[in-house]
Amino acid sequence: MLDGDGFACRGIGSLEVQLTNPSGMLVKKITHQLDDPELNRTLFDKVTRTYRIPIELPATEMAYPKLTAKANFNQSHRSAIKSNSYLIEKE
Repeated sequence: MLDGDGFACRGIGSLEVQLTNPSGMLVKKITHQLDDPELNRTLFDKVTRTYRIPIELPATEMAYPKLTAKANFNQSHRSAIKSNSYLIEKE
């Protein structure tokens, strides 16, 4: 089964991404409603077949050498899909 653009892996629902600092405090939380077809197309990378979520941080948050990212995908009639935690380190 494919969506209207010929992809089998795009989701329709709410995507929430959270970034926390080394002490576990929430630095940034963003939510995208992927039921919006235009937004879904904009965030979806056709080559890698993944969503690319740009996140801008204030300069004060860029002072942390490491941040942890975690994502949750929620659909109306299914249980949430939760990612593992991923460590992001400054280069």
